[in-house]
Amino acid sequence: MLLSSSDQQHLLQYISSPPPPVCRCSLKKTHTDSRKSTDSEKTLLDDPDDKEKTNPTIMTPVTTPKPIFTHKLPDNFFTSCSPPAPISPISNLASRVNSPISSPHIHPTVTKACPSVEPIDKCIEHLSIQDSNENSTSHLPDSNEIPVYKHQYNMSRRHRRLSLDDFIIKQTVGTGSSARVHLAKSKVNGKYYAIKTISKKDLVSKRQIEHANNERDVLGSVSHPFLVKLWGSFQSESHVFLVMDYIPGGELFRQLRKRKAFTEDEARFYAAEVVLAIEYLHSINIAYRDLKPENILIDRQGHIKITDFGFAKRVVDRTWTVCGTPDYLAPEIIRSQGYTKAVDWWSLGVLIYEMIAGNPPFTAKTPIDQYQKILECDVTFPCSMSSEVIDLLQNLLKTKASERFGNLKNGANDIKQHPWFKGIDFGQVLARQLTPPFVPDIKFEGDTGCFAYYEEMQLPYHMIHTSEPYCSHFPYF
Repeated sequence: MLLSSSDQQHLLQYISSPPPPVCRCSLKKTHTDSRKSTDSEKTLLDDPDDKEKTNPTIMTPVTTPKPIFTHKLPDNFFTSCSPPAPISPISNLASRVNSPISSPHIHPTVTKACPSVEPIDKCIEHLSIQDSNENSTSHLPDSNEIPVYKHQYNMSRRHRRLSLDDFIIKQTVGTGSSARVHLAKSKVNGKYYAIKTISKKDLVSKRQIEHANNERDVLGSVSHPFLVKLWGSFQSESHVFLVMDYIPGGELFRQLRKRKAFTEDEARFYAAEVVLAIEYLHSINIAYRDLKPENILIDRQGHIKITDFGFAKRVVDRTWTVCGTPDYLAPEIIRSQGYTKAVDWWSLGVLIYEMIAGNPPFTAKTPIDQYQKILECDVTFPCSMSSEVIDLLQNLLKTKASERFGNLKNGANDIKQHPWFKGIDFGQVLARQLTPPFVPDIKFEGDTGCFAYYEEMQLPYHMIHTSEPYCSHFPYF
């Protein structure tokens, strides 16, 4: 969720004016029931292209991708030398070559550079060898072998792609200002998927094209047990579509609101899985930038799946765009002086605090007061919190990113080896061998009982037409 229009005005005013006096009052234990996106919350505060800059005051012009004729099935898959996947929403050879989008081999830490992309014929040759033994892993690529996405799409031209005709669109399980997530049933294999739809018109008018393309890029480049899996993407005249695994357990946010707060043991379980997911993303130079309970889903076994990569971005050094949820903004984002992937570790601290206390640590009556609390790390810890978790939070909620856990010499190991995580075997965490504190009651395939009710669209997508399909803006869908 981006900052709302009013929050943007307050933040711009705050950045350009002298800071108000520091008020160190105890935080009020109040919090809204929802932090869902609204129509006004999808406007960038800074450069909409989110380009890396040496001078943040210089606006970079929008770079429009080279147009291609997308009505002749533009690229949406890259080829992986992975074995056939049994639940792909597409069939035959296209299913084998293109499913899943992500590499199936998991590595929490990646150090080697990406090698060059294998020719498509070589990948097909690998697959023909594997057809006799689908469980073979001899040709599985490491996650560090994931090529740059612009090359990946060039490899997929020979294969059938997904379209609306492949699915039966069912009820809505999530909404945003420009996006909607549907439960959908594949006509090919009868399996259920989540399809995220984003309005092209809204993306163009709100200058969010780069974020949509980034989301497709990142989702197609990651593979981890605690990240949602992308199966494909396509576009219609009016929308772009992302086909992902359906995670039936609903949002962690909803469970937290039902319970009011988690015990430290429960929070520790979810935090451990989040740590590994963020560590993995950072190892391949991806900043997530929108960590919060609303973006953490619970699968049918009770483990997490991080979703909504709309603000994720490849960040090698620094980036400048102000985006995120106000409760979870790191101080360096508010200062508008550039920031690194370390903002995700700040958000982890806020997440752990909110899971245990029941509300985020930095709340105030006005946005200006909230930003001041964040900049000063003006936080009150409930007396019910253990000294171990308070110490961890104090090291995560460092106003200087250079002093923050996760961003030091030992990286995420400083977090994983902290006394609060004593007794947690992160090897077992990665293998999903720990017992979840909550297992959703899923009664049948395609059960949406763990999600809130949403009003449905008035028209199906194939009946929505536009005079400007904006095809050239989304060449990778």
